[in-house]
Amino acid sequence: MHATEYNKKIYWDSRAASYPRPFDPSIIRKTRKRLKELRDAGIVFRNKDFLDIGCGSGIYSLALHHSCRTVTGIDSSDAMLENFRTEAVSRHILNASCINAEWGQVPESEIYKKFDIVLASMTAAVQTYEEVLKMETAAREWCVYIGWAGERHNALLEKIYEHHGVQYLPPPGAENITSALDRAGHRYEIRFLYDAWFKIKTVDDTLADLTVNIKVNDGVFDEEWTRKFLESKAVNGMVRQKTRVRKAVIIWTPR
Repeated sequence: MHATEYNKKIYWDSRAASYPRPFDPSIIRKTRKRLKELRDAGIVFRNKDFLDIGCGSGIYSLALHHSCRTVTGIDSSDAMLENFRTEAVSRHILNASCINAEWGQVPESEIYKKFDIVLASMTAAVQTYEEVLKMETAAREWCVYIGWAGERHNALLEKIYEHHGVQYLPPPGAENITSALDRAGHRYEIRFLYDAWFKIKTVDDTLADLTVNIKVNDGVFDEEWTRKFLESKAVNGMVRQKTRVRKAVIIWTPR
């Protein structure tokens, strides 16, 4: 995706209705595994103030509400934050709040050392040197980045993207963060992991997703060809996708 603010907003707003919720069984299992790994690395969440940048539906922040004193999510997608609020209300989570804003536009005076732990996971909100240092501005104890690390595979989408003259590449991620930390002279811990997820949708819903995908990659969408291709792959009217990725987990202490 060409990560303009407009593209990011229409992409994530379009994904909100079908985006995983934090307490879906398969999601919470993965989240708990990641959180255990962070705890094993020395991060203590108990009675801490936690900030989740690019929080989406609250997969990390709401999952931590039992441990943390407060959890705060920030995201630029109205639709994603509506999911966040709905989940918090339905589960009677009283120590969670969210902010509708672009991370880069949040005044530093409003976040300065306000949180013990600041996390950014699978988000384009933190990519530049300035955005990385802003995480440190907000954090008292720990900064954590979980993001793309150079590998993404999806056989179905690769064929569709190729037809549209668009490369199916992983979004930028860990390389930008480590570059920023190296530039700042920071020490950090990094490790890599592999993840995969499945998506099963109707032909029409998959087509709707692809309309946005191609648009935010500056392609011209060939709806007729894409519908025929999806119908040829569908089983009982449903299109199944598997995405395999490599992620990086980067941890550092703020100055």
